[in-house]
Amino acid sequence: MKLQTNNLTRKPYSKRWHDIYSKRTKLPVWEYRETFMKLLDENQAIVLVGETGSGKTTQVPQWCVDYCLEKSPNSETRQKPCVACTQPRRVAAISVATRVAEEMDVSLGQEVGYSVRFESCTSPKTIVKYLTDGMLLREAMLDGTLSSYGVIILDEAHERTLQTEILLGVVKRALQTRSKSLQPLKVILMSATINVKLFKKYFECPVLAVQGRQFQVQDLFAEVPQSDLLTSTLICVFQVHRTCDQGDILVFCSGQDEIQSLITLTKRALKQAPDSMKNLEPLPLYASLPAGIQMRVFIEPQSASASTNGFHADRDSSSRSSPNQQQTFVRRVIYATNVAETSVTIPNIKYVIDTGKVKCRCFCPKTGLESLKVTNVSKAQAKQRSGRAGRTAPGTCYRLYTRDEHANLVDHLPPEIRRCNLDGVILQMISIGIKNLNNFDFLERPEDDRLKAALVNLLSLKAIKPDSDSMVSHNSQQLLNLSYDLTPIGKRLSAFPLDPSLSRFLIASDELKCLDEALTVASLLSVENLFHIPPNRQTQAEETLKKFYCNEGDAIMLLNVYRAFKRKLKFDRNNAKVWCQEHFIHMKNIKLAIMIRKQLLALCKDANMVPSSRGQDSTYLRKALTRGFFNHVASMHDGKYRNKSGVEVHIHPSSCLFRARPEHILYAEVVETNKCYMRLCTLIDINWVREIHSDK
Repeated sequence: MKLQTNNLTRKPYSKRWHDIYSKRTKLPVWEYRETFMKLLDENQAIVLVGETGSGKTTQVPQWCVDYCLEKSPNSETRQKPCVACTQPRRVAAISVATRVAEEMDVSLGQEVGYSVRFESCTSPKTIVKYLTDGMLLREAMLDGTLSSYGVIILDEAHERTLQTEILLGVVKRALQTRSKSLQPLKVILMSATINVKLFKKYFECPVLAVQGRQFQVQDLFAEVPQSDLLTSTLICVFQVHRTCDQGDILVFCSGQDEIQSLITLTKRALKQAPDSMKNLEPLPLYASLPAGIQMRVFIEPQSASASTNGFHADRDSSSRSSPNQQQTFVRRVIYATNVAETSVTIPNIKYVIDTGKVKCRCFCPKTGLESLKVTNVSKAQAKQRSGRAGRTAPGTCYRLYTRDEHANLVDHLPPEIRRCNLDGVILQMISIGIKNLNNFDFLERPEDDRLKAALVNLLSLKAIKPDSDSMVSHNSQQLLNLSYDLTPIGKRLSAFPLDPSLSRFLIASDELKCLDEALTVASLLSVENLFHIPPNRQTQAEETLKKFYCNEGDAIMLLNVYRAFKRKLKFDRNNAKVWCQEHFIHMKNIKLAIMIRKQLLALCKDANMVPSSRGQDSTYLRKALTRGFFNHVASMHDGKYRNKSGVEVHIHPSSCLFRARPEHILYAEVVETNKCYMRLCTLIDINWVREIHSDK
C-alpha cells in the first residue's frame, strides 16, 4: 500500500510521484532494500557495490532518510540535514539532487538540496544533501565530527579523489568519536567498481553486492592506431548518425578544448551535410560548465513519432525510414569529459565513442613540476565508458584504439593522493585538527617525499608552523615527525576554497592595495579556459587578441579581456555574444568567472578584506602574484628557461610573452605534451622572489 501523504511536506503526493514511485520499485537495487536497512541498523559502516544502472545513487540516500526519520521521529529533535551524499563532481551532485527532489515530491533547495564550490542550494528544511567531496571536507574544517549528519554516503569511492582520500580518514575518525554518543554516525561507501578488500579492511564492515541492469554492449575496436583523434572522432560520429538506429551518442574526450573543437567541427560539417543528416545536435558536458547548461543533457529527448514505434530496426538503404519520418527525431551527440563515466545517467544513450584519453594532473616532488597532461585511460575507466551505452537498451561502444592498445592499458590509474600536489588537502587537514600527519589513518599513505614537499611549501607560504619552539630545516627528516598549527595567514588561507597559492595571492593583494584586480585574475584562473581557438584559426586569433596583449604578461592580458567584456555588457549587452565569438572568447567561461568573482568578493568581505585598486599600474598585482606563486618561477639560463629545480620549461605559444622571452617569469601551470609548456606567464622582478626568501 503506497503512502498518500508526504511525511516531509505533510501534503498529498502528486500524481507524478506515484508514476515515478512505480518505476523506482522496479530498479534492481530495490530487491535489496530490506537487506540494506537491516545492515544499516546493525553496523556503523557498509560497503555497497552496485553495478552500473542499479539505482544506488538515487535510492540509497532516500532509504537513509527513512532510517533517520524512523530513529528520530520528533521533527524538533531530529538531525537536519540528516543525510549527506558526496559526489566527485559538481555536475553529478546537481543532477542527482534534481532527480531525487523530483522522486521525493519536494522542491529542489528545500528538503533536498546540493552544495558545490561557489554554489549552494539548501535551506533549513534540507534533510538530504548532495555535495562534492571537497565541500564536505570544508564542512569538516568547522565541525570535525560532522555532527549535522546521521548518515554520510561516499559515492563513487573508487575514483579516489584527493578529497575523498582525506574524507575517508576524517569520517572514520568521526565514526569512532561518535560511536558511543547519543547521535552515532553511519557511513556508507558506494561504487560500481571498488577494491572491496581494501575498503572492507579499512572500515571493518560488511559488504553488500547489488546486481545491476546492464544490457549487452558490443565493443568495436579500431583496426589500426589512430594518429588524429579529432578527425577519427568526427568520422565515427557521422558514420553512426548515418547508418545506425535512433539513439543518442556519447563521446568521451580528454578535456574542454577538445570538446569545443569537436562541437565547432560538427556544426561546420552539418552546414555542408544533406538535409537527411542535419538532425544532429551537438552538446557539451564538462565540470566547469554552468549548471543550467549541464542540465540540458539530462533532459529526456523528444521521442520519435508514433509511426516509428521507438527505434528503427535498421537504417541501411533497404530499411531506412522515409525522409519525413527521419525528421521526427533529433539525435544528440554529447561530447563529454570523464564526468559522464559514473554517477550521472544521460537518457537515451545507445552509442559510446571512446577516444581512450583522459586529462590528469600530476606533481613530481623532486622537480617541483606540477603538470596537466593527456594520458591513456585505465581498463576500469574503459569499462565504465562502454557501460554508458547499455543503461537502457543494448548498445555499441566504438573504441578509437586497437585491441592490443586496450590490452596494454593499466588496470587502474594511481589515486590522486599518489600523483597530485598535496598542499591544499594538508592545509585542510591541519585546519580540521590533524596536526601530525603520522597520526592520520590514510587508506593508502602517500610517499614521504610527497608529504614533505607539501609541508615545505606551506611553511614557505607561512601558512603553518611547528607547534614546538624548535627550528627545523625544511630539508630535515624531522618534518614528518612534527605537529603543526595554522598561522594567522594559514587561517586566512583556509577560508578560501582555492589552492593555497591562489589564496595567498589574494591576501598579498589586500596587503598591496590591489585586491580589486586580484579578484578578477583569481576568478579567471579558476575557470578551465577563457579562450576557444579552433586549430585552423590560430593565426587569425593571435592577430585579434593582440589588442589585449601587454608587455607585463598573461595575467594582465586576462585583466584587459575581462574589463573589455564588462564594458561590452554595460554599453552593448545585446551584441556581447557576437563580440565573444569575434574575439575567440568562451562566453560561458567568462560569465562563470564573473560568478566566481562575486563569491570570492563575498568571502573577502567576510574576512574584512576591502577591495582597492591600483588602476593601470600592474606592478603591485604582479608582486602579489609572486608572493603566492614564488615556487612557479622560471629564469633564463643559456637561452633556455629552467624552473627552480633546474627542469627545462618553455613558454606556451599562446602566451603574449612567447616572443618577448623576458629573463624571469612566473607561470600558473605547466602543460606537458612533447615538451613542458608554461601557461599564463607573467613578467616579474627577481628581487621580489629574493625579498620573500629573505623574510623566512
